[in-house]
Order: sequence, then structure tokens, then C-alpha cells
Amino acid sequence: MELLVSFTLIGLLAVFIHLGYGIGLSAREKAEVALQEFQTNEAALDVVSRQISAMVPYFSHQEHEGSPVEVLLFRASPQSLGFVSTYSAASRRTEGLMFVQYFTETSRDGTGRMLLLNERPLSRDAELLGTVIAGISRTEDNRFLAELAEPEVRPDSFTLARGLSSVAFQTFSRTREEYESRGLGRRWARTLGRLAARNRELLPAGIRMRLEWQEPGPFGSREFAIAVPVQGQ
Repeated sequence: MELLVSFTLIGLLAVFIHLGYGIGLSAREKAEVALQEFQTNEAALDVVSRQISAMVPYFSHQEHEGSPVEVLLFRASPQSLGFVSTYSAASRRTEGLMFVQYFTETSRDGTGRMLLLNERPLSRDAELLGTVIAGISRTEDNRFLAELAEPEVRPDSFTLARGLSSVAFQTFSRTREEYESRGLGRRWARTLGRLAARNRELLPAGIRMRLEWQEPGPFGSREFAIAVPVQGQ
């Protein structure tokens, strides 16, 4: 009886040790996955920040109704963003002019939306029409705007975030007070503030991106927002 009780206790102890080891191993794996997801999203946000910060105004020489025009390669909507940057996500360094597009797409398994990134070296103006530029429109105040082609998922598309419920992009411009805070006089600040509000075809002073996950995201909450200033604006 004593041996039977001893073997029973040893068996129960072995079971508890095995269960404890399994729980610890599972917790370690979850922590490693969470850490890897955090590092991946942190690296993705670093790429976004660098590319938006390195945004440059690029005017493409095109023709509209037989007349030469210049159109800015830039478009910002709540769900997508297209611009020219000097920073490449593929090489993680400054590398010539790159045409960049951020957009969202439903994941293949239907579990949420993904934030994707397409980039390509900027080709010659004659090759942009039909590939980057879908068309050219004229506004009521005689401005010419480039209608950028809709982004599509490609084999070389970068996945920046997964499991999202919504993504929103927003542009913002500098106010007169912000120009004054940079050391400019009131007269120049007032003039630059009016120009920033009037010239819709110019680049914004910055881009704000808001991400919302279906579940608590890698940064500990469902929502995360980042505002990136555009250099030189």
C-alpha cells in the first residue's frame, strides 16, 4: 500500500510538472509571438515615418487636350495615399525617386483588413501615363490634377499591418501661428499661411495616419495614430 501510494503521488507530481511546463512553454511562445509582432509593426511604422517625411513635390510633364501641363503626383484620401518619396522601403535607405502608394485590402482569410505598401522607381514622364497616372482633370479654377491609378496587390507588396478594422489618412497644413513659431515675422507668416491654404496642388505640411485593430493591437490598444511632418513644408 505504501508503494502504491508513493507511485500515485509521484505520478500526480509528474503530471503537474508536465502541465506546468506546457503552460510555461505556451506562455513563452505567446510572448515571443507578441514581441515579434510588436517589432514588426514598429519597423513598419518606422518605414512609414521615413517615407512620408522624405516626400517631395514631383510635377510630371504631360499633355491635356493637346496642351502641355504639369501635374503633381500626389493624392490623399481617407483610405489611400500616393506620393513621391526619396526613401525606399525595400532597401531601407534613400535611393532616388520612388512612387509610393499606401492602401488597404481585405485579408484572404477574411479576418480583417491589411495596410499594404506598393513602391516603384519613378519612370520617365512619358511612361507614367497609363501606369501611375490614370488621367488628368481640370478644375474650375484652371488647375490640372493627376488622377492616380488605383493600387493593386502585387507579389512585391509590403504588408505593414494586419487584423485592422479601419485605416484613415488625413492631411494637415501649417497655420499662421505655426509659421510665427518658426521665427518668421507676422507679415511673412500671414503670407505663407494664405499660400498654404490657397495652393491645393502643393504638398501638405504633414500626414496623420490612424489605425484601428479588431482586437487589441501590438501597442496595447485597439487604436493608434501617428502624425508625420513633411520635410521642407
